[in-house]
Order: sequence, then C-alpha cells, then structure tokens
Amino acid sequence: MSKIALVTGSSRGLGRNTALSIARQGGDVIVTYHNRADDAERVVAEIEALGRKAVALQLDTGTTAGFPDFVERLRAVLDSTWQRQSFDHLVNNAGHGDAAPFAETTEAQFDTLLNVHLKGVFFLTQALLPLLADVISLHFIPQLALNGDICRISYLCVSERARGRGVGALLEEHAESLARQRGCDRIELHCHERRTDAHRFYHRQQYLESPKYLYKSLDDAN
Repeated sequence: MSKIALVTGSSRGLGRNTALSIARQGGDVIVTYHNRADDAERVVAEIEALGRKAVALQLDTGTTAGFPDFVERLRAVLDSTWQRQSFDHLVNNAGHGDAAPFAETTEAQFDTLLNVHLKGVFFLTQALLPLLADVISLHFIPQLALNGDICRISYLCVSERARGRGVGALLEEHAESLARQRGCDRIELHCHERRTDAHRFYHRQQYLESPKYLYKSLDDAN
C-alpha cells in the first residue's frame, strides 16, 4: 500500500518541490492551496505524470474556523481516491510573509503571521490527528559556531491500534535517516520523566540522558 502525504501550501515553491520529491520516491500526495487552484492542479498533473495519485484541496491555514470543513473534505477524498480512512505523513509547509519594515509592521500583519505559522500549524495538526496513521514532527536547528544542524523531535505519536508493532521505532529510524542526510550531528528531544514508557522506548533506541533533554549522537566517531 502506497504512503499518502498531505503537504500544505504545495501549489508552488518549496511545497511544490516537496510534493514532487515525495512522488518521485513512490508516495501519493494531497496538495493544498490557498487561492491558486490552477497552480495546484498543475502540481497534481505533474505528480500523476510520475505515476502517483494526487488530489488538490483548498485550505486557508490561517483560519482555524475552516479546519472542520477541511477535515470532512479530506475524509471524502481519502475514501474516494484511496479507499482509506487515514493518511501517513503531514508536512506543515504553508507560509505567509509581509514585506514590511520592522518599525512599520502592523498588529494585523503580526497576527496573520502568527495565525499561519504558529496557531494554524498547531490546530490543523490537532484537527488531523484522527486521520493520521502515526505522527512524527521534526525541526532542524542550525548551529552557527559548529558544522551540522541539530535535529529535534518535537512530536512522536503512534496510534493506539498500532502500538507494539514496531511503528515507533520505524518512525524514529526514519528521523535518524533524514537527520543524517541533513548533516546533523545529533538528535534531541524533551520527554517528561513521568512518561516512563516513552523513556524506555528512547533508551532502546540508544538515546542518552542529559540535564535538559534526551539525545542520540550521530557522530560515528563517538
């Protein structure tokens, strides 16, 4: 069964490139767009030309009130196109920028940036959790004084029905593979000491304790 990725803001730019890269690696893609339907349909056609399935859905990631309707439309295309009730990967790519000098940025512009880049990402992911098979969220942090980046796992969740089947280990191993490709020298994450099962999982994955976080060195010399 092919993997399905939902890439927000993928009608152009980095999102389009991400969607096409996923298709080249054998994945199907749900393309979302804000107001560039024609561009999104062209991306769908490019993905289909690669032999993969794709659909385009309109989504304003800065307006949380529209998320319930988006979830229902997403459910419908998952069923009609893939005969599935879930998808595998969420890429929160959609972004927005206002080219305004710092001293002239308005409160409305600032609110729009937060709605798209923070509030929308959080509540869209929350709304999509029932449709996500399993979730891992990564972000990469440049090290200004050292070579390589830090890969941080900000969220890892395995659905209850899939626990005990090695899915978490596969997600973590995929994260390590991406981090190595990126040239990261370590992976780190925060995990509260009360989450004893999670701590045991990360220890099995060869993570070590530090005062502030768990980490795994990717420096093979160490």
